[in-house]
Amino acid sequence: MTAGPVGWGAGHPAIRVKAHLWGTFVTMDTSMLRGSIARSLREEGQAHGAARARARDLLRLLEFRKIEVTAAERERITACMDPEVLEGWFDRAFTAERGEDIFTEG
Repeated sequence: MTAGPVGWGAGHPAIRVKAHLWGTFVTMDTSMLRGSIARSLREEGQAHGAARARARDLLRLLEFRKIEVTAAERERITACMDPEVLEGWFDRAFTAERGEDIFTEG
């Protein structure tokens, strides 16, 4: 453990607090990182990543088909985190004539 400012020895109160905090940190129980909360957070992160990827793919498909997308439509697509909704929009993008067409079923 390194000392503090000049003149602070190992017995200085600030050094003792630093040593105590370091010891607490190093021995902290990390089992919560492997439990159900962590699993839930990982799954949520994976779902979020999958939704972002699907939104990106949808926008690329529309661009490839030379369908103009307004800023509002782009925002709606990128803000959506529902995989089923995005899947429906993606499917409709194959036959859409305008960006707004992907949002309406039928």
